[in-house]
Amino acid sequence: MFPDFLGIGAQKSGTTWLYQNLAAHPQIWMPPVKELHYLDHKPQPLPVRLLSRKNFLRKAKVHLRQNLIATLKGEPDANLDWAMRYCLGRRTDEWYGALFPKIEGKISGEVCPGYARVGLVDVERVHRLMPNAKVIYLIRNPVERAWSALAMHFRKPRFGEIAEYSEEEITARFDSPRSQRHCAYSTNIDGWEKYYPDGKMLVGFFDDLERDPRYLLRTILEFLEIDAGDDVMSANVGERRNPGRSEVIPPAVERFLARRLIDEVRSLHARFDNEYTQGWLNDTEALL
Repeated sequence: MFPDFLGIGAQKSGTTWLYQNLAAHPQIWMPPVKELHYLDHKPQPLPVRLLSRKNFLRKAKVHLRQNLIATLKGEPDANLDWAMRYCLGRRTDEWYGALFPKIEGKISGEVCPGYARVGLVDVERVHRLMPNAKVIYLIRNPVERAWSALAMHFRKPRFGEIAEYSEEEITARFDSPRSQRHCAYSTNIDGWEKYYPDGKMLVGFFDDLERDPRYLLRTILEFLEIDAGDDVMSANVGERRNPGRSEVIPPAVERFLARRLIDEVRSLHARFDNEYTQGWLNDTEALL
């Protein structure tokens, strides 16, 4: 079976928090690995997957190794069958659907921020596979989100720290096609809403996660039509998950991001017209 819902992003907008809190819910089954990246990547043959250093493929190998060791040790939580299917199986629609077991009394889902930025052809394909799915999209102040994503990129082991790079190198990364697609909230929402309209898509705000995470989680659970009471929520629902390191944004880079993203901020405020988008607009215009 295919998942009942997808958390499609946005990157650096609380998707790890979303994944971990949904995985802890007694009526939800989530993959043991966040971000399967099937719907936003072309399938690769097994030799390429085994030799690739791409993070999402490397995670599959690490997960398999961990479960093999756990199985050999007799640990009760090991799931070697799933890990082998995930890492070694030929990546087809049938393979993806088989990763989500049908469990009585539970729904299943996946969270992968790469899915927000896929094109209309890919969204249409997703809809053909799972026409009744629901879609969750968490969004954040575009300037803050872009800086957080840039800092995360340059924090990777092969790069070091963002402070080691010039403003030109940082802004060049922002201009990459992948980075631009992550920033295009309005385009992403339009694309997904074309196939998932009328209550099938929930846009949540990172600001709610910072202000009242229990409220945001309850809103999401109600959207999924499952128990949203306090007794099914984790005691540490407000704990920050996968936080950045609060790298200080250079003023010139901040102004650059504001100039490049002001039209997106205005578009979002015109669409949602709430206190959060008003704050984003005020902050971005102040930088200009």
